[in-house]
Amino acid sequence: MNQTPPTPADRPASPQRDRSHRGWGIGQHPLVLLTMFSTISGAIGLAIVNGWMASLRSELFPPPPLPVTAIRALIVDQLEDQQALHTAQQTLTTIVTSEQERRLGRFYLGETVLIYQGVGYARAAIDLRQIQLTNADQQNGSIRVTLPPAHLASVDLDVEQSSILEEQRAWIAPNVETQLYAEAERTAVKQMRQAVCGEEALFDRASSQAATLIREILTAARYTNVIIETIDGDRQGCPTR
Repeated sequence: MNQTPPTPADRPASPQRDRSHRGWGIGQHPLVLLTMFSTISGAIGLAIVNGWMASLRSELFPPPPLPVTAIRALIVDQLEDQQALHTAQQTLTTIVTSEQERRLGRFYLGETVLIYQGVGYARAAIDLRQIQLTNADQQNGSIRVTLPPAHLASVDLDVEQSSILEEQRAWIAPNVETQLYAEAERTAVKQMRQAVCGEEALFDRASSQAATLIREILTAARYTNVIIETIDGDRQGCPTR
């Protein structure tokens, strides 16, 4: 007996796969993506928090200022390296007349007169070894500095700028130009020293420059309250008053 083959409609339907999950890789699974997002967000958040905490610690607990011994060494080293900056300079000009007569007993035979213009420089400075540091408070960043009086460091004659303005010879004048020239130079330096020591301008500038540099050094060392004073005293290098 012949049997009729089943038609497609009579065949049992094969189970259908769920197409909603087709095409997901391991890196696209929702759980994997959620884990990666959480890890990245946590790392970013941790970096932000660490940076904020470091900034907060630097504000609340700044590095302590250097001790007094280190500050003294720091001041001396920096000011010695920049010696010209803590020295005030002033240009001076003076006119000197140097003369010598020639006599024979009581009789006048003649004379030589030299009129000399001396140009030089006077320099005042602070003795770094005499700087005193007191009342150093590292927590509050305060310190008191006492400067010694500025002293006259040097008075130098500029021989290239100095010159003989006039030379006079009368009658049988002595040939003493060389001696008179040397005497005029010595007298010019002496007069310039007396002139600069009779004023306070040069020494005030030296003290002011030293105070400015010391304040900058201490401020860089995190001392925010710097008190600088200058004591009175004799001017070293000046004639006794």
